[in-house]
Amino acid sequence: MNVNTLQNDNRSALEEVTLDGFESLTVSDMNTERLPWKIAANLAITGIGISANGEGTVVLKKQQKDGICTYIKVETFRGVHHGLSLECSGEILDAVGEGMVGHTHFSGLVESNDIDVISIGANNTQENFQRKGLGERRLRLANEYLKTNFRKFLHSDSVRTDSADAAWIKLVRKGLAEPESYPDGTTRRYRFVK
Repeated sequence: MNVNTLQNDNRSALEEVTLDGFESLTVSDMNTERLPWKIAANLAITGIGISANGEGTVVLKKQQKDGICTYIKVETFRGVHHGLSLECSGEILDAVGEGMVGHTHFSGLVESNDIDVISIGANNTQENFQRKGLGERRLRLANEYLKTNFRKFLHSDSVRTDSADAAWIKLVRKGLAEPESYPDGTTRRYRFVK
């Protein structure tokens, strides 16, 4: 794939980020062309399915218009550190063929009245795919998944790189996120509001 075929003006590419068009993958899709083994290994997929108590793994896939294939994997589980509250750990991976070009990780509590519970752990894009809007699209997809399935909004980490700050500032300018401070007024971070 020619990197230059990806849109450089990410405003039009990112106008609408939804879960529409994502297909659910099943156990039988493991190790097939629908879920290449290198992608399954990068996402650390060991099984797919949700139990009656809400625990399990969901894997979604979508071929994007820009030639990138996006995979979303979300695991839900009862964590012993938080009184057996339901937690989630998610990965969003952008790939060209079987090669990973971008990765986003998020995690936190989904059964909590505290709105400050699910945050981004990492959001990285390979250098030759940067400045194409892929990292922002993965952040927005993570937030959309959390809103749709858990009625929660994604937060940034309190420690961010300059490029992560720039991405969140763009989201603020677009009206999708806002800056916030901790109660003591110290560490500033961001959260989606839409």
